[in-house]
Amino acid sequence: MDCEVLVVDKKNKACPEIVDTYLEQATKFKPDFLFIVARSFVINEPIEDPIKILDDQILKEAVQRLKKYEELTKYHVFIVGTIPAPIDYFLTKYTDKIDKKQNVTSSEFIKDKSYLNGIKRNLELGKLCPKCTILPFGDPFFVIKPYGNPQFFDPKTLLGYFFNGLHLTPAGQQLLKPVLEKQLRDFEKEYF
Repeated sequence: MDCEVLVVDKKNKACPEIVDTYLEQATKFKPDFLFIVARSFVINEPIEDPIKILDDQILKEAVQRLKKYEELTKYHVFIVGTIPAPIDYFLTKYTDKIDKKQNVTSSEFIKDKSYLNGIKRNLELGKLCPKCTILPFGDPFFVIKPYGNPQFFDPKTLLGYFFNGLHLTPAGQQLLKPVLEKQLRDFEKEYF
């Protein structure tokens, strides 16, 4: 299901129910900590006016829903940040080029730059929610900071970071491992 927790994809009939179910579960359990994997579909859509991002309807919807989660959560809400998306069937196309001994660059595998919209919205969400932390899971995929062209494979080993879709290969998981370890250390220091 291509649904998000913070915004409702009105084109997908199942999404309103999924969003409601997530909120019902948070209401029922009133967690000490809430972790949201903010999938990047609607949140990545174009921003109406980048100069007036706080007027953006998608951001407003996400803020409104996030405030509900913030009220239900005792200590803190953690939101997984946007990860850039490679083209469809990335690994298949990538390995085909490698097999043919063709030069490859990550830029040819960028699906589009819509992930930049998700990053901008997530950064604003982090500023507008005192109990929230945006976990920078997308950061390791960027060689050029901030948020230049994403890297979809290791240039030394040529191992791809994504299967066909947004699921990480073992190499992609290894890339994220230091980020996760740092977040866990920071979490332990602050709360335990």
